[in-house]
Amino acid sequence: MSYIITQTQAAQYISDMLGVSNLKTVAKNIALGGTFLSPILPVASGNGLIFWMNAEGNGSSYDFFTAYQEYPDPRSKINNRLPVGNQQLYQPGETFVYTPTSTDIATVENFLSNQNTGVAPSSSTITQQKVKDNVREYVKVFPKDSEGYPYSDRAFAFFVAQDSVGDLHTLLSQPGATGLRYFIGFDQSADPEPINRLRIIFCAVDSTGSNILTGGPALFLQKGEPK
Repeated sequence: MSYIITQTQAAQYISDMLGVSNLKTVAKNIALGGTFLSPILPVASGNGLIFWMNAEGNGSSYDFFTAYQEYPDPRSKINNRLPVGNQQLYQPGETFVYTPTSTDIATVENFLSNQNTGVAPSSSTITQQKVKDNVREYVKVFPKDSEGYPYSDRAFAFFVAQDSVGDLHTLLSQPGATGLRYFIGFDQSADPEPINRLRIIFCAVDSTGSNILTGGPALFLQKGEPK
């Protein structure tokens, strides 16, 4: 199964996130996403890449970002597990906010087409213990819906080795790709039981920090698990 989506579909997810008041505040004032160097993709059979949701701050001001590691397939035992093993994880070299005033799909697509940080993609390591602490903090402080429920009851997004990691290869094999940029989106159609409305969406970036959206249909990728 492929998890590749179009630029318009990606823009729809992002626009829908910006249509939720407290998520819009996150996207415009804290972070809509971030940029990594091209990840080292999994080689172990049955493994994939898992991106953990992190909140890091001092109690009044937080930064939200993802950190990834190679991970055994968790689909048979999905819960709010914390990172396993002893290896370092990788966090983005930079995060970014959504800058336009308008949040309609056309404006979001234009934002994606013209996004350029002017900085080469980079990553840095982060320890297992720090990510565990950040995930616990994320669960506590990330905005919730009007009834007090989380927008997603999973503090991670998993890219499955046999399908969505293959899609990551497709993204990162595009000419000029040196990194990976992620965005947080929102799925209006997601079944709220279990709640899983946040989407992590990827595109490839080049050495100048520009999204790679030319040379054919723009390629974006959404997470494989949890649904």
